[in-house]
Amino acid sequence: MVAINYIGQCGFVIFNDKVAFAVDPVLNDLVDENGKSIRNYPPVLSYDELEADYIFCTHDHIDHMAKETLTEVAKIDDTTKFIVPAGCVEEVVGWGIPADRVTGISAGESLTLDIGKLKVTGFSAAHPVHQVDENGKDHNLVYCFELDDKKLVHLGDTYLTEQLEKDLRSVGHIDVLFPPINGRDEEREAKGIIGNLSAEEAAQLSDKLRVDLAIPTHFDMVAGNTANPFDFAECLWKLNQENKCWIPTLREQYVD
Repeated sequence: MVAINYIGQCGFVIFNDKVAFAVDPVLNDLVDENGKSIRNYPPVLSYDELEADYIFCTHDHIDHMAKETLTEVAKIDDTTKFIVPAGCVEEVVGWGIPADRVTGISAGESLTLDIGKLKVTGFSAAHPVHQVDENGKDHNLVYCFELDDKKLVHLGDTYLTEQLEKDLRSVGHIDVLFPPINGRDEEREAKGIIGNLSAEEAAQLSDKLRVDLAIPTHFDMVAGNTANPFDFAECLWKLNQENKCWIPTLREQYVD
């Protein structure tokens, strides 16, 4: 059994009877340059309710790698470990989280973690392009989690590229795919908001990869940067009526 709990935006808590981990949890408020909240709803969990052996962050944007969330959880539970792109390690340690609790991962690298023998492999995300920093370190990743003979692939934030599709095909059969669906446009890009797959692109990718289940992400939390997940479901259904998706509601759980 693998259980998947939705906590908003790209955030999920995933667990079985051996290990629990969170991906991109954001349990604090998000504000604009004027101090105004840009969240469409309050956090669905308090910091002490997030019980996770590991927390993974796909990249260093505030709606994915949230400083307040990570530091508060680190204070409350001194056993939680943090896995982030290699280029983000220095930033997270700089927030006061002990270095021995923070592990960096790079594209093409796999880690098998002690608790639950959870295996994770990193792939480069195009946000907006595939790139590393001046030290050759990744800041934006896709994660493939292998748990209980299932492969769950969380795309974080990314455009659709030939490299991404090639990397995902190298994974083999994907049981669950988490694609962002909020797309991109000139207005948001002019404000410095980097886009993602559109609902149609995410559906096409899910269909091409023949995933068992697609779960759309990045459609509800941030004001002015939302999407309709039912557009994704419709696109997916039109491509193949056997395609399956789960449109999660907050704190809803899917068990596979």
